Amino acid sequence: MSAGALPLAPLIGVHGFMYDPEDGGHNNPSQQLYPQWAEMTGRPVQGFAYYSIPFGWRAFRPVTSILNTIGAFVGSWGRGYLHPYRRAWALAEEAGERLARMIVSGEFGPAPVDIICHSLGSRVALTAIADLNNHGLSALVRRVILLNAAEIEDAAIFVASRTPDIRYLNLSVEGDRVLRYLGSWMGPVDGRCAGRRGLLSRPLAPANWLDIPLDDASAQRTAALRGWSIAGDEPGCLGDHWYSYRHKGNWPLVRAFLGGDRLTGFRMVG
Repeated sequence: MSAGALPLAPLIGVHGFMYDPEDGGHNNPSQQLYPQWAEMTGRPVQGFAYYSIPFGWRAFRPVTSILNTIGAFVGSWGRGYLHPYRRAWALAEEAGERLARMIVSGEFGPAPVDIICHSLGSRVALTAIADLNNHGLSALVRRVILLNAAEIEDAAIFVASRTPDIRYLNLSVEGDRVLRYLGSWMGPVDGRCAGRRGLLSRPLAPANWLDIPLDDASAQRTAALRGWSIAGDEPGCLGDHWYSYRHKGNWPLVRAFLGGDRLTGFRMVG
């Protein structure tokens, strides 16, 4: 371990919309997503069960056919939701409460834990942290990485500002069309998704929250000084909502943050 590096901690992965932990194929986040995150964070797959522990929550069965699409809408209507995303939004809050209980129980390993989450998974993670904080247990979480966060900015500010000992890294992508056109419109709460422009432009942005806009030229130049090639927009792709973790040039940044790097130089970006 290098000087100043943090000791390894359990790393909890929280997926976003359109995953089903009971699915037998790639829609199960444990099949492809979490192993890829293990590679991204530098944790060997063999050690995944201890250091990089996936956390699955049931959004709804993935839309893989017209019948499944119809079924997803009908099922949501039957439960009082306008469409499946709003149902998943509610389930995310329930999942966050369950995640908090699992962290307290030590199910993921000895605390404090780190969390990495994508898209709607940010709502799960921040709900869990808020619940822990309400019980005076926010010290059970050390670091949080948010990728293309779908949680609303105001909610993110509320949680982060009340947990100053937790460090947050928000990898945002302003050009993320999924968040721009779907995340804000389809969610039940008005506001801009935190994964688009981040929080540092807001007057109440907490000091323990760091935004790095992956598609910003200034951020890319700062990263290049470290030999990193960060990017948020996948060339030729309109729906590059998942590029933040698929692009290997972003991986050193993620590893550095989890290792304790304060990422000096990025604070003034944006």
